Amino acid sequence: MIVYPAKEYRVASDRGCYANGNDGWEAYYFVKEKGKKNWGTYDRIQGFNYEVGYEYLIKAERVVNKELLEIADGPSYIYLRLVKVLSVEKKDSEGLPDNYLSYSEELPPPSEYYGN
Repeated sequence: MIVYPAKEYRVASDRGCYANGNDGWEAYYFVKEKGKKNWGTYDRIQGFNYEVGYEYLIKAERVVNKELLEIADGPSYIYLRLVKVLSVEKKDSEGLPDNYLSYSEELPPPSEYYGN
């Protein structure tokens, strides 16, 4: 496992998701490293309590754990681990991709959503 020094990241006020088979959705965070213009994605931020509608400025370590590659259909082997929440602001994040599917607990299963 490699742990990189902590940096500041902005976490967007909305999350996207993708179909995980026909029955479920996997949510991901939009994350922007300090000094970068574009949003990237992470499927998890370890130790982070997130609420939709709030944009967060956090300090986090980037972790690369290649042992996770051995787990079939497991989580991504690259993730963030929260060090500290620096600020929280209620707002709509700007500059998110135009074509993402917003994650919601109320989404029907992908098989129904896409009409398979």
